[in-house]
Amino acid sequence: MTSLEAARRDIGRDLADADPDRVTTAQAADLVTLCADVERLVSAVKVLFGHRAAQSTRWRDEGHRSAASWMAETTGTGVGDALHALAPSSALESLPETSDALRRGELSHSQLKVIAGAAAENPRTE
Repeated sequence: MTSLEAARRDIGRDLADADPDRVTTAQAADLVTLCADVERLVSAVKVLFGHRAAQSTRWRDEGHRSAASWMAETTGTGVGDALHALAPSSALESLPETSDALRRGELSHSQLKVIAGAAAENPRTE
């Protein structure tokens, strides 16, 4: 079992027993902050591995017309959102500083899209 699988199991178990009324407001705020950090990291995993997953035949084998369609169904988003998730992943090869920041959980997906878009037009803007 990978550490991500263990984290998913642990978060699911914690959430099953969670009762927001049984924590202080400060604890609730800390949990929201923690979840934002985790969300950025999980988004980074999807971006970093999304491009590689799109190279597989899984999407075709599962009856999808495109990798974006598979990604949309897998992530519960629209095809447009899936396309936006897949687009920056291929650009990261030429954006080492952005890639490092993404891996550290310092960038949201929205921030990544802006940086990758700007760098596509002018690589010195990274």
